[in-house]
Amino acid sequence: MNVNFRVVVGTDLSERVQISTAGLQLVPRVTKWCRLQRSHSRATPWRATNANVEDTAGMWLCGLCGIGALGALVRRPCRRGVARIARVKATGEEGEEGRGEDCDVLLVLGEGGEGPCPWGEAGTETMSRGLDFQASVTWDEAAQHLAKKLRAAVPGLHVRVVCVATGPVEPEADPTPAQDLACLEPTAASLCACVNVPRNTCERISQSCRSLLVLTTLDGGSPGHLVPRQSAESNAGRSAAEVLQRCTELWSRQTCEDSLYALLFAVHFAVMPVELVAQEPQIDTVEKIFTLCTRCLSEAVAAGLDSEARACLACQSGCDVRDQTQMYRCTVSHESAPLASLVRCFERRRVFDCDAEVPDVPLAPLTEFQGKRVGVEMAWKIMEGHWSMSPSSCSWRPVLGQNPAYDYFPCQFNSWYRDPRGNRGWYDPVFKVVTLDGREVWRKRHYRVLPGDVPGSFNLSTEDNGISLREYWRIVDADDDLAWAVLHYAGAAPSVGQSYTGSLLVSRDGRLPEDIPSARIAAAFQKAGVAKFELYAIHQDEELGGDSGKPPLTEFCGLRRYASHAPSAPSQS
Repeated sequence: MNVNFRVVVGTDLSERVQISTAGLQLVPRVTKWCRLQRSHSRATPWRATNANVEDTAGMWLCGLCGIGALGALVRRPCRRGVARIARVKATGEEGEEGRGEDCDVLLVLGEGGEGPCPWGEAGTETMSRGLDFQASVTWDEAAQHLAKKLRAAVPGLHVRVVCVATGPVEPEADPTPAQDLACLEPTAASLCACVNVPRNTCERISQSCRSLLVLTTLDGGSPGHLVPRQSAESNAGRSAAEVLQRCTELWSRQTCEDSLYALLFAVHFAVMPVELVAQEPQIDTVEKIFTLCTRCLSEAVAAGLDSEARACLACQSGCDVRDQTQMYRCTVSHESAPLASLVRCFERRRVFDCDAEVPDVPLAPLTEFQGKRVGVEMAWKIMEGHWSMSPSSCSWRPVLGQNPAYDYFPCQFNSWYRDPRGNRGWYDPVFKVVTLDGREVWRKRHYRVLPGDVPGSFNLSTEDNGISLREYWRIVDADDDLAWAVLHYAGAAPSVGQSYTGSLLVSRDGRLPEDIPSARIAAAFQKAGVAKFELYAIHQDEELGGDSGKPPLTEFCGLRRYASHAPSAPSQS
């Protein structure tokens, strides 16, 4: 057994308990003892005093199994008041602190902003045919779109994009002419982010910026420096070096979504509160540990003894809990029923104390389809797509996806089906996961679907590995013959403080149909606020057999309620 712990308990139960553990071997030994303490606590109210701390400190060892078992999920607190602070700054209400800078965030692009941006898959057959995306986008275009998304994510944030011309880097020479930097001299910013800018130029820019974030340079150099906001809540235990490392790691993934979060992390640390990345789950009080010991003990023990749960938490321990891409990859690589039960227990008792909301995206759904106004019946017809009583059928298969955390999995099958007895229904996505250790496994989710507030929209809810999700889907556009459709979703995992959005292009078989209207599809994504270079092709031609077996599609043949309502299987002629 290799366990190190330190318990700090005072006369007030709200004081912080600090515990660190290097293993879960303690769990079997303390189980019986913890149960005795749990039964004792029901009969006799317990109060922490200087006299009885030593006698009862062992009870807090029960929390070790949960602290060790939750890894990355329980490191830093949720900041539920941050959203209110952000709104005050956005609206300029009384109490807002004045800022003398010309802008909050300055994006500085080297090479005059004309260099190719690596986001997206320009030139591939899917992008060329589907979106007429023949050439890579320039950094100037990508940065302007990124600035727009940054302003939408942080109301009241002033973002400016500046391009500087940079030529070949000569030793002991300033690669940027003085006239190119002249435009920066009057500009003071809380945060300057440099992309493809030489180190000498970054150093000169830093003189007018409170914080400097060097995302990519032409000649190497340090990642910059960040000065934390003057707020006790802004750091959440993170150092500037840790935030810089996370930002550069996210930026290196070369997707628009991850790049956005790289800037959001830096803005939240150095400029102003950001609601999207402010809430973080943590077990940080005596009351929460007491809840773990008395209410979730059996679940914590089971998770501690499960190898997949331990592997999942070991994977997540090196992640930032706000990094949805990496956190979810760890989750789907090592799904564990005992760990899901533990998280479900915590959520039911509101241990994490988070409350994220579904993002409010200004987007009106499709209003007309096949020459008729879209209503509930018509919307369900579009979403049900091509499903039938055939065991191998599904409604849609994604062709393009936007969100790197949830849309990029290969071999996806999306089944939407309505309950014949009403307007509600279900959504069953099936997708293949290539795990972090190289295995190929199928994963499946089961959503409950209700019509949304306007025709063409739907409210979805489900549980994903113990975490409750709420999502709002909209039909952006659809072909009259159901050859393709563009869908948009916004969702949240309230109990762990995460929000997300995404968009999909779907078709019958996951491939682009013939004579696809590229301009119309690009316009649909633009309506949803998604640029062409944010999208990536979803690989649907992977081998469906092998070790992973066949996809676990929903079979309706055995469901009596669908026998007389479901469409018949399409003919093969």
